[in-house]
Amino acid sequence: MQHNGAQAMIELLHIYKEIRNDGLVVKILQDVSLSVTGGEFVAIMGPSGSGKSTLMNIIGFLDTATSGNYRFKGTDVSTLTEDELAKYRSSEVGYVFQAFHLLAKTSVLENVKLPLMYHAERRSDQERTTMAKKVIEQVGLGHRLEHLSNQLSGGEKQRVAIARALINNPSLILADEPTGNLDSASGIQIMQILQDLNRQGKTIILVTHESSTAEHARRVVTIRDGAIESDQQVTSQRRAVEETNLK
Repeated sequence: MQHNGAQAMIELLHIYKEIRNDGLVVKILQDVSLSVTGGEFVAIMGPSGSGKSTLMNIIGFLDTATSGNYRFKGTDVSTLTEDELAKYRSSEVGYVFQAFHLLAKTSVLENVKLPLMYHAERRSDQERTTMAKKVIEQVGLGHRLEHLSNQLSGGEKQRVAIARALINNPSLILADEPTGNLDSASGIQIMQILQDLNRQGKTIILVTHESSTAEHARRVVTIRDGAIESDQQVTSQRRAVEETNLK
């Protein structure tokens, strides 16, 4: 579905994903068509095993569909080489995962600088440090620069993960159950950061199984048994309530 009459950043057409195991075919995604315009905040919601994380991995160039067409900013993703896909992963997408995926005995600053080491554009260590400090301050952890990640709370770890996702200034943020390992207060802080980033123009796709988390987005796509069940805009009134609750 196309929204706002604008050029879609993400266009998925008739996406299928199957896994073959010992002669058995497991259908993960079935005829998924989805369009996301730049600047949207979309939640993909569904129970465990619904296919939502597989869908996010396909969108984020971490997995490929069995069949169907995926266009990103007008480019047919199936035509990209492995090197080109790697470049898209490092420059176009920032990933935030439930399990944080931080280096345990490494400082906040070094964790956030890490993606810059793999970026095609080479920078000096001083430049990388300056860029990392900026995004760390953006998520409210400027006072934790030299703390090791295993000295942080769960909420702080997720904020470091968001800063790391922002370091290459991606056009798309993918967040897979970003509040899943957090207490409710920390979860609210994370959702507030994501909403602030969306207001600044970032396109955000959030995967969650919780309706209370999904309602912080502007649009909720519900997936069940590998197929899209519904695709709805979050009403301005309901979103206003959610944003009030975040403050």
